[in-house]
Amino acid sequence: MALNKANITWSCKQIAKMAGNGTFSFDNIIQRSYVWEQTRKSNLIHSLIEGYPVPPFYAKKVDGRTYDFLDGKQRINAIRGFIENEYYLIGVPEITYTDAEGNEQTEWLEGKYFKDLPEELQDAIKDYHLTIYYYEDITPEQVRMLFAKLNNGKPLSTKERNIANCVDIITVSDIGKHELFQNTMTEKALATRKQLPIIMKVWMMLNDDIDDVSFESRTFNEVMQETKMSDAERDEVVSVLDKIYAIYNALEEYDNAKVAKAVRKKMVSETHMISLVPWIKQAIDEEISDKLMGDFMVELFGNGVIVSDAYSDACKGGSAKNANIKRRHDEIEKVWDRFFDDVDIEASDEHEDDGVEEAEKSDIEKHDDVSSDFMNEPEEVDM
Repeated sequence: MALNKANITWSCKQIAKMAGNGTFSFDNIIQRSYVWEQTRKSNLIHSLIEGYPVPPFYAKKVDGRTYDFLDGKQRINAIRGFIENEYYLIGVPEITYTDAEGNEQTEWLEGKYFKDLPEELQDAIKDYHLTIYYYEDITPEQVRMLFAKLNNGKPLSTKERNIANCVDIITVSDIGKHELFQNTMTEKALATRKQLPIIMKVWMMLNDDIDDVSFESRTFNEVMQETKMSDAERDEVVSVLDKIYAIYNALEEYDNAKVAKAVRKKMVSETHMISLVPWIKQAIDEEISDKLMGDFMVELFGNGVIVSDAYSDACKGGSAKNANIKRRHDEIEKVWDRFFDDVDIEASDEHEDDGVEEAEKSDIEKHDDVSSDFMNEPEEVDM
């Protein structure tokens, strides 16, 4: 079915205002996430002043009033930011213009904020009109295809290409809101949606035989293009993320805070976390406690050692290759077998329960003592 497209023209002054009042949204998952450097923003402003053409913008109209931009985030932010004096111009040439009295003037733009420009140049920017093409009733698949068409010939990073090709982008981006990512990733990582490819790698580790798993570009791109998760598969991915986050939090109680901090950092880094997925799934199936799994993580990553030399080598160049994925898997398996051969899981869990019961008993006794003391204390009066 053909796309239902319309267009509207707004001045830069209007666009700057609308970008700040919630009329525009830039949260669409396919929106390219990198941030323009100051030179590139300055070149756009120079184009507006000189009257050079600026490509149109593309958006999805939502609820009849909000424009969810599919393309143009950086240009709009550059225009709004300059009009609001958030940055000054760099790397642009001087400009010749005609003032209000008809006289030719030359203005040096380097280092100038919007407020520093002559009124004629301010007006040239504010009055420059831009075209926005918008679509209503556009499906996620059509959005994905539109993004691909708009970026045809433009260099995309591997991550951007993966996101653009993801056929199940709605499900994957929804899982990407998981608290594990929100609380362990930097703002920059979240802004670039680094968690989305990780989620698909978790899915692969759960659903593909370890002998077949590869994260090399060609293979991984095919998975992103062809995979739609069932509800059961989605729930399984979420349960693994839940368990990882629970173990991560359980390590806060580990005796050696310095070791715990280092282990927590390692276990949520991409290569290590993906490598751990089969063992996290096994821990869920065998109902191994978060505390005991935390001890296992210390065995893996504690004391300044990362599993083994063979594992470390498999994390270096070519880590996405199946051979290195299997190598990491085999090295973790050795530690798993050794660790749990020495541990009675049931006894450990019972001991943990005893500890909880003892703590609860102790809290009750403390509460009784406090209550008793309170009852025997003379009443205090605030003065």
